[in-house]
Amino acid sequence: MNLFKKALKEVNAILDEVLIFNTILNSILVFLGTYIILMLLNLNPWWSLFAALGYLIYVLHKDITKSKLGMVETAYAPLYERLSTAADNADRENEMVEELKKEVVHHLHKVPVSSFVKVRKVSGKILASVLLCFGILLVAIYNINLGALDIDLAQSLQSIMATGDGGDGAGLE
Repeated sequence: MNLFKKALKEVNAILDEVLIFNTILNSILVFLGTYIILMLLNLNPWWSLFAALGYLIYVLHKDITKSKLGMVETAYAPLYERLSTAADNADRENEMVEELKKEVVHHLHKVPVSSFVKVRKVSGKILASVLLCFGILLVAIYNINLGALDIDLAQSLQSIMATGDGGDGAGLE
C-alpha cells in the first residue's frame, strides 16, 4: 500500500521539523546564555558559538535517530501498538495487514501536529531569548564584567602537589 508508506514518510518529516525547531530554540538559548556569562567574565564571548554548535549537533543527531512512530503512539492512544505493527508489516500483502494499514492511515490524519508542539514551552524559550538579548545589551552598554579569570593553573597545581603529605587537607599554604 503506497498510501501507507507516504503517510509514514510524512509523519517522519513533520516530527523532524518539530524536533529541529525545538533544538534550534534550545541552541539559541545555550548560545545567548554562554555569551552573557563569557561577557561577564571578560572572556571572548564568541567562544559560546562552539558550545551552541556542539549542543545543536549532538541533540539533532539524537533527535533525528529517535523513533517517531513511538512518539506518535504515545501521543495518540488509538494508534498504540497499531502503528508500529503496521510499519513492521508495511511490505506484506494480505487482507488483515491491508485493513490495519487503512485503519492506521485513517487515525494518522486525526493526529494534530500541535500535540507535539508545546506552545507554553516554546513561548517561554522565546521570552527567555529576548530577556537574554536585553541582558547582553545591558552588559555591553554599561561594560559590566566580573574581571578576567587570573588563575595561574601551573602555580595552583604546584602548590597542591607540594602539600600532598596528608596534612590538614586544606591543600594550599
